[in-house]
Amino acid sequence: MRLISQVAVLCLAAVAECRQLPIRVYTTAEGLGHNSVHRIVPDSRGFLWFATSEGLSRFDGYQFTTFGTEQGLPHRAVYDVLEARNGIYWLATPAGLCRFDPRSEPAFRTYVPSGPPASHWVNAILEDGDRALWCGAKEGLYHFTIDSGSFERIDFVQPRESGEDRSVRDLLKNRTGDLWVAAGSGLYRLRGRVWERFTKQYGLPSNDTLSLLQDSQARLWVGTAEGLSQLASGDRPTILRTLRMKDGLPGEYVQCLRDQADGRLWIATHGELAELAAGASSAHAYATRHGLSNSNIESLAEDREGNLWIGTDGGGAMRLARDGFMTFTSADGLAPGGVVSIQESRRGELSILTRDGAKLFLNRLAGDSFAASQLVMPRTVKNLGWGWGQIATEDGAGRLWVATGMGPAVFPAGRASAEAVFPFRGPHASNTFRLFSDSHQTLWISTSAADGNGLASFLPGFHTFHQFSAENGPAASRLALWGAFAEDRHDAIWVGSLQTSELARYSNGRFTVFTKADGLPAGEIRWIYPDRAGRLWMASGGSGLIRIDDPGSQHPHFAAYASAQGLSSNFTTSIAEDRWGRIYVSTGKGVDRLDPASGRVHHYTAADGLVRGELQVGFSDRQGRIWFGGPQGVSQLAPEPDRTRPPPPVLITGVHIAGSPYRIAAVGQREVSIRESGDSTRGIPQTRVAEIPAYLVYRFSKTYTD
Repeated sequence: MRLISQVAVLCLAAVAECRQLPIRVYTTAEGLGHNSVHRIVPDSRGFLWFATSEGLSRFDGYQFTTFGTEQGLPHRAVYDVLEARNGIYWLATPAGLCRFDPRSEPAFRTYVPSGPPASHWVNAILEDGDRALWCGAKEGLYHFTIDSGSFERIDFVQPRESGEDRSVRDLLKNRTGDLWVAAGSGLYRLRGRVWERFTKQYGLPSNDTLSLLQDSQARLWVGTAEGLSQLASGDRPTILRTLRMKDGLPGEYVQCLRDQADGRLWIATHGELAELAAGASSAHAYATRHGLSNSNIESLAEDREGNLWIGTDGGGAMRLARDGFMTFTSADGLAPGGVVSIQESRRGELSILTRDGAKLFLNRLAGDSFAASQLVMPRTVKNLGWGWGQIATEDGAGRLWVATGMGPAVFPAGRASAEAVFPFRGPHASNTFRLFSDSHQTLWISTSAADGNGLASFLPGFHTFHQFSAENGPAASRLALWGAFAEDRHDAIWVGSLQTSELARYSNGRFTVFTKADGLPAGEIRWIYPDRAGRLWMASGGSGLIRIDDPGSQHPHFAAYASAQGLSSNFTTSIAEDRWGRIYVSTGKGVDRLDPASGRVHHYTAADGLVRGELQVGFSDRQGRIWFGGPQGVSQLAPEPDRTRPPPPVLITGVHIAGSPYRIAAVGQREVSIRESGDSTRGIPQTRVAEIPAYLVYRFSKTYTD
């Protein structure tokens, strides 16, 4: 299906790749304290904490709760958050180090180093054992003893020519216990009692170091103002490589780093976000054109689900879904118009048909973008038809057959100009609605017309149609529009009606029609898909997802999955399957993934990167990727096997008694003891409520009399 533009063919060159990331943006509109997010920290309780320019925000997966100066913060801005081993939180602010214990009263307590106001500004915090902290500040490094509440200034920064030289931006303790310090005058290491300094003379791209990370292979990554360096651990660390803009970095001011379990390294720069795949020599950059709310990124974090969280300077926070869709649009080379078909050649080349009015385009996937060519029809073709889904197929010779309003058109392999159109000479008009090629290279064709619809087979080698009539065709209603085709493992052809609740099976030269009387759930059949296990799945216009386990049976059994079983809608349109046998079905509300073994359903929406609009076309390619297309583009998912995740902690985050709130710690509680105290609890005996999921609301009522 390698259609290459030739004479009289309009070729649309693929533009710079800018596929849309599966990103959801959170701003002050969703309750975030401020749109400038300096640090994002996941804690042991399952919360995410956001250090913003206007307070500390806690996210429980559903909503934000923000703590500001009114609640006791010493300054409106927070730059770092640390959860200590004992569950206490420590905050870095411009007005000192702040202890935050949501279970105590008051919850906030501030500690300030001695010296001028500039010495109060804390940038970063690191735990040092059970009873001490390292504090990186604008005026240098401090060691804080928790029991005494006292600071010790660590005089190690050389030279001391300016405040920026003394400023400590990041802190890291590696696996061997060495303390690493990123400062304005270089990179420092404390090993035992000895300080070492590493600068440009050592090989770093800049003395101005900003961020630190030790990856899973114990290598140290150092972000600087002029690039990113990777160091090998050892008594005398060696620089393995340095990445700059020539190596794919979108900017060289590297503010934050985060690695993930699959070996990817995420790099936050002053310009954009970069991704360095495991073993890659260059980075891949993402910007606002890929869906980022802001290109100035200050913080990165990973939640317990493996999603990447991104904090920006002015654009709020973003969640980049680990198991999300990447979306391609016209910016990625797709030709104008909606997606009407997705197919793959026998050589594994994926292509997409888009239709824009009277023009049909073939979009061939080339790397991370598409190359589009207009398909040129003979002049006799005045109508491209109105079908979608199964409107294109490849024959054994590599030729592409495309449904048109005048009959099937055929394109030789490697060409974008049709060599012929075969008008359908049935009793009705020749508007070809759908095409399907079976394992014997027979083309199955459905037609539509105002005076009736038809069904035929076509042998390309003989250029002849076989029209199925009332005598030898499916005994279905006159309104049946055969719009979904599939072949089962017994070589039987299944055809579903798009306008009626009818399903036909063609086997051994005869049709059998199944209707509601045979157990077929109500609703038109919009898609039929044979899965790896030999079952048939059907997308229904009224009954959700229909499954046939025994397609070879004389009386097959129909099982339905609908909204009552967890689907987002009973109106489904297309189907795909991943390597693990999970079924993906498009609905009017997105895409649902069904695990047939467990019955679990996972919902995907635009918040997971899915293209907006009604999705009519689904496809599973040979590389295991899932595709869904619609009027505004096409989305691709690279599925992963289900991961065993530890259950999230169960916490109570709110209690109301007789309409009045009962005080609960800001981090939630595993149990709550309620005792009689005042009118709101009069007559209610001592009650203990334990282990209520935070995402559910329970109402406890008791009738009592004084």
